[in-house]
Amino acid sequence: MFIGLLYSLIPRMIPCALPRMARKLYGVENWVTALKMCKEGLRKYKITRARRENVSTSVFSEWENAVLKKINDRISKLSKSYTKSSVAKKTLTCPKIKKFLADLHDKYVIAPADKASNNIIFICKSYYRQIINEELGSTSTYAKCTVEPQQLIRKHIDFLKLENLEPKPDWCNLPSFYWMPKLHKNPYSYRFIAASHKCTTKPLSRFLNSALRLILKHFREYCLGIYRNTGVNAFWIVENSLEVLDSLRSIPTRKAQLASFDFSTLYTAIPHNLLKDKITNLIHSAYTCRKSQYIEVCQDKAFWSNNVSNKAVTAVHLVELFNYLIDNIYVCVDGSVFKQCVGIPMGTDCAPVVANLFLFAYEYEFMKGLLKDNITLAIKFSNTYRYIDDLLCINNKDFELSISDIYPKELILKKTNTSPKKSPFLDLDITITNNQFITKVYDKREDFNFDIVNFPHLDSNIPNTPAYGVFISQLIRYSRICSDFSSFQAKSLQLCSRL
Repeated sequence: MFIGLLYSLIPRMIPCALPRMARKLYGVENWVTALKMCKEGLRKYKITRARRENVSTSVFSEWENAVLKKINDRISKLSKSYTKSSVAKKTLTCPKIKKFLADLHDKYVIAPADKASNNIIFICKSYYRQIINEELGSTSTYAKCTVEPQQLIRKHIDFLKLENLEPKPDWCNLPSFYWMPKLHKNPYSYRFIAASHKCTTKPLSRFLNSALRLILKHFREYCLGIYRNTGVNAFWIVENSLEVLDSLRSIPTRKAQLASFDFSTLYTAIPHNLLKDKITNLIHSAYTCRKSQYIEVCQDKAFWSNNVSNKAVTAVHLVELFNYLIDNIYVCVDGSVFKQCVGIPMGTDCAPVVANLFLFAYEYEFMKGLLKDNITLAIKFSNTYRYIDDLLCINNKDFELSISDIYPKELILKKTNTSPKKSPFLDLDITITNNQFITKVYDKREDFNFDIVNFPHLDSNIPNTPAYGVFISQLIRYSRICSDFSSFQAKSLQLCSRL
């Protein structure tokens, strides 16, 4: 049995192994070297296996000869097709190409398009710098500082050392600042991002991300208990569109209506005083409800605990860490330092969960008031779903009139659908037809006025396996979303044409 298994496996390995053996030392002698290596490997394996099975090595002779024949046949075939011309040339080391790329970088900034990161945009460097200067200098979001970057970096490192969150040596930088063009907007606009991938506050942001996600999980479970007892959903946050699909099955469709909304510039519009106040209240409320003294963070996971450790924080300590991060949001541009006075940077690890918790604090407070005063109206607001800054409301004419009662005036919520019978939400296209919810796949990039590069082409340099994996995973997603076969078929054919 084991001989048959090895007989089937080893020849499959040969096409990959032999080119690797001869790639660096091209020539006939290297195919000979490759054959010697295979023979030696078979000989050692034969001795080891014979000893393990307590048999003579001659038992494996027939198998060894069969495998060697396969290897010789493969070498004969590969040696004819594997020529010097098939070896990839290092084109980027060519002096002419290096000079051309240097000239290109002198004149242009190469940036991905917003919502379509596979599309590369060439932007005039002077224009790119102009937009950054306008954002940093003409808005109240950022204020220029006189402090030197190294002074701030030293301050952050000293603080984080005391918290056992010292950044890695290559993380001793302030976030850089860049923007991506929103080509799907009319007129074109910009998405500004503080690149915090390797900055001093990254360990603190990662720590807070894990701890605050645990806080959010607590409120999800707590609101689930409220729903079971009252039928009121006070937790509007969804993690994906599948949660909405599941809910659509239980929502009455007679005279059903849809309304979708979007927060304008959510991340850069949150006032720091309101943010600190709401997050502080949520943290203390969660600790009190859980009757736990600490949240312990281990790598990227967090759990409730009553044991002291160097990664465990009390409610008061967690609030202090959060406030420190909010008070130390800086970006560095051309050696100048700017402090973010309003909002949170999109590039930091904990930004999504912080935005979610901030909005949840207002939504939860609003729903608690309805539960106390008007449970019938509270049930109407239960069919509300929000994914960070995108919101969907079903069968509730009162929602739009209540926006100012729910959210602070600093946040602007705009309606995005024009018909009460049709609305997109995340990757769902929801339509009400004949008192039924019809769902199809929605991709806002298809509405863009330029061609989008979505998926890898099979003729590209990536291996075939990931490309087919993308194809299969997309088919599974389509089958989950589409409520009728014709929509699934149309989307699948479109995917085939793109791949």
